[in-house]
Amino acid sequence: GIYWTVRGWGVRATSWLIDHGKLIGDTTEPEVWTDLAELVSTPIAGMPIRLAFVDSGFRPGRPDTLPLNRVYEFCRQFRRTVRPTKGSSFPLRTPLVTSSIEVTRQGKTAKYGLELIRLDTDHWKSWVHERVRWPDDQVGAWHLPIDTDDDYCRQIVSEARMKRPSGRVQWVQRSKDNHYLDCEAMQAAAGYMLGVQRFTDTSTATPIVATPAEPAEAPPVVTERPAPTERW
Repeated sequence: GIYWTVRGWGVRATSWLIDHGKLIGDTTEPEVWTDLAELVSTPIAGMPIRLAFVDSGFRPGRPDTLPLNRVYEFCRQFRRTVRPTKGSSFPLRTPLVTSSIEVTRQGKTAKYGLELIRLDTDHWKSWVHERVRWPDDQVGAWHLPIDTDDDYCRQIVSEARMKRPSGRVQWVQRSKDNHYLDCEAMQAAAGYMLGVQRFTDTSTATPIVATPAEPAEAPPVVTERPAPTERW
């Protein structure tokens, strides 16, 4: 199946878990990907999903039986909003590296490929664990709904960061399932790619009113701004 999370972002990377779950189905078959397509295409409270990351670190389908990577195929269908990702256990020069991949539907080299996002696994998992400990009343907090289930919470802390004598960092899995931790690490990276760390508090900003070239009537003056907690 496919585990997924939807997270909203606000001032200075303050975030809220909107929803999470698992789509049941064989990832070598098209049905579960159809369910995922509906998920990423459905607006949340009237707002479209801006960016979605899908882990391409596994290949759903053996080359001799299904010469097709369903992840890449799915990302081709939603080029504007969906990006394939692949985690790196070795440090990257930056936490997020974009590169081009050239894979056709038949798994062969293509002239125009997809954009692959390589993620520094240690950086983004560490980011999530730092935010778990963040004070709820401070900007940058990492919020969960009050009815978040135990399975989600266990998976978020299912791995521990350890440093080997050589100095290399290793994440050790302490329980069987760690899917939501991977999802939230990708969420953090997706938020970074959208620039959420630069979001500022506009509730007290001076309104700017644009005047059209040939106004039919005086433009309205904006007197209020939405509170930061209302911004996703």
